Amino acid sequence: MTNKMPVPRMLFTLAGWILLLALAGCSSGSDTSGEGASALDAPKVDTPRMGGPNAMTGDSTSSKIMTKLDVYKSPTCGCCEGWLEHLDSDTFDVAIHHPPNFSQIKDQYRIAPKYQSCHTAVSPDGYVFEGHVPQKYIKQFLAEKPAGAIGLAVPGMPLGTPGMEMGGKFTPYQILLLSENGESSVYAEIGSREQQFD
Repeated sequence: MTNKMPVPRMLFTLAGWILLLALAGCSSGSDTSGEGASALDAPKVDTPRMGGPNAMTGDSTSSKIMTKLDVYKSPTCGCCEGWLEHLDSDTFDVAIHHPPNFSQIKDQYRIAPKYQSCHTAVSPDGYVFEGHVPQKYIKQFLAEKPAGAIGLAVPGMPLGTPGMEMGGKFTPYQILLLSENGESSVYAEIGSREQQFD
């Protein structure tokens, strides 16, 4: 006698496994415990995302100056990809890295666990942009370069931030200014979806 699973139950089980794998892909990017590598961990991969026609040709007549960002993320995280799509390709020249150990990246750039999210962007001067920080505020921060600051953070993954869009849903959140001394202060209060964009 063979042991066959009814088709509806088999499809339900298959759908459950697919959902579990999809969620594990994104959450593996935010694992900061540093404990054990899984089969989903990938070696570091550099993927340049060049922006604008002048960035590709090296045309020195361009009035735009590209800002390079190194972005550290999981290769399977969809919300990180959504955030990358939010970045203006005429402003940012992005190189993507898939580190096998995110906790080392967070430690290297002094991002305390309470400020962490699923991806970390780093400018050439070493400023960090942790999580779903809108590009409007990255550009503003880089223009100001506040004294004693190491960067900005949007801890966690607030609903409605760039890359975390879910229809018309939005959760107000704060963008934190991270200081060299490990403390933070509020850099911006984001009360509406529209406030995130130029």
